[in-house]
Amino acid sequence: MPTIQFSHANGFPAKSYEHFFQFFDSKYEFSYVNKFGHGKYKPGRNWRELTQELIADIEAKYSKPIIGMGHSMGGVLTLFASIKRPELFEKVFILDPPIFSRKMRMLMFFNYHLGLAQYLVPIAKKAKNRRSRFESREQVYDSFKNKSLFKDFDEQCFRDYIQHGFKEIEGGNGVELAYSKEVEYKGFCSTPYYLGDTNLKRLTTFVHATEKGVLRPADLQHLKRVFEPQKQSTFIPFEGGHLFPFEQPKKTAHLLQNIIEN
Repeated sequence: MPTIQFSHANGFPAKSYEHFFQFFDSKYEFSYVNKFGHGKYKPGRNWRELTQELIADIEAKYSKPIIGMGHSMGGVLTLFASIKRPELFEKVFILDPPIFSRKMRMLMFFNYHLGLAQYLVPIAKKAKNRRSRFESREQVYDSFKNKSLFKDFDEQCFRDYIQHGFKEIEGGNGVELAYSKEVEYKGFCSTPYYLGDTNLKRLTTFVHATEKGVLRPADLQHLKRVFEPQKQSTFIPFEGGHLFPFEQPKKTAHLLQNIIEN
C-alpha cells in the first residue's frame, strides 16, 4: 500500500484534512504528525526542530521510502526533510510553500533577531491575539463561518476543522483551540529566512496557488529561479487560494493522485 506522509499548515491539525484525504484512492495510506511543535520539538529558527520532528516520525514508522506531501508550513518541512534525508522519500509534493524572495527573507532575518516579528508580521499578530475559547463548537461555527479565512472552505472541510481544531475544556466549560496559539504564533515568527542546501534529491512537484496565495509574484519567481533549473522539479499552478486543499479538496486530491500515478 502506497504511503503518503502529509504535513499540515501552521495552525491546522493534520486531522483537519481528513475530507481531503478521502478523495484519494483507498489504496493510499496517510500518515502524519497531527500537530507539529506540541511535544519534544518546538518551533524555532528556520523550523529546524520541526523538520527534525518530521524526520523522526518517518523513521519511527517506516523502513521503506514514502511519498512526502506538505501544505504551506508542512510543505517547507517536507522539502527540507527530503533534501536532508532523501533516502526516506520516494517523491515529494510541496503545496504553496512560504518560501520568500531574498529581500523578504532578509527582512525576516532582522525581524527575528531584533524580536520585531510580533509587531511587523500581521499573521503572527493575529495568531497571538486570536480568541481561543468558545462556549461550544456551534458557537465556533457561527463565529468563523463568514471570516475571510474560512468563507471559501468546502463545507465538510470546515466541519472537520471545527471538530479537530478544537478540544473540550476540562470540566465541560466549552471548547478551546487544540492547536496552541502560542505554538502557532512562534511558528509564524520563525518562518525560514535561511534555506540552506537547495539541491533537490528526489522528484519534487511544487503546486502553487494562483489566487490569494501565500507567494507574491516576486516570491514565486525566486522559488522558480532556485528550483526550476533542476531536472528533479516541476511547477504546477492551481486555480485557487492558499488554502486550496480545504477549499477544493476533490480537485486537489485528483490532481496530486494523477501526478503520483502518471
